[in-house]
Amino acid sequence: MPGMGSVTVFAVLSAVPGESLQHWAARNNSFAQKKEMIRRVAWLARRFHEQGWRHRDFYLCHLFTGAVGGRQRLSIIDLQRVFRPRWRARRWQVKDLAQLNYSAVRFFSRAMRLYFFREYLGVTRLDVEQKDLLRRVLRKTASIARHDRK
Repeated sequence: MPGMGSVTVFAVLSAVPGESLQHWAARNNSFAQKKEMIRRVAWLARRFHEQGWRHRDFYLCHLFTGAVGGRQRLSIIDLQRVFRPRWRARRWQVKDLAQLNYSAVRFFSRAMRLYFFREYLGVTRLDVEQKDLLRRVLRKTASIARHDRK
């Protein structure tokens, strides 16, 4: 995304300014603001994954938004489990995306979550391989939901 810069991963030992996206989404009903936030999160997640990183705990409560130096920032917290898998990277990508999807169900419509997925992939229409990835994410999301109900 032009003007967005690169993603740098680092550990923050003190508080991150702002609020979690879970809290932000719970109090924000503006379609336009939600759509813009989805676009920003999709860009961050795509760049994070393109660089080979996987979070393993990638829920809305681990993404923070807040003003830093007069600009809205998006930060990832709880980085202690972040890693770069040497194999089965797609498995961990699916897990990260399913965790985001699962935590977004309460706050974002199905159409908005599909918008996230297309923005994450940088496409307007999904091809066969991308649809397969989406199906895997949805299956993993259902698995997380079943586990959470126990």
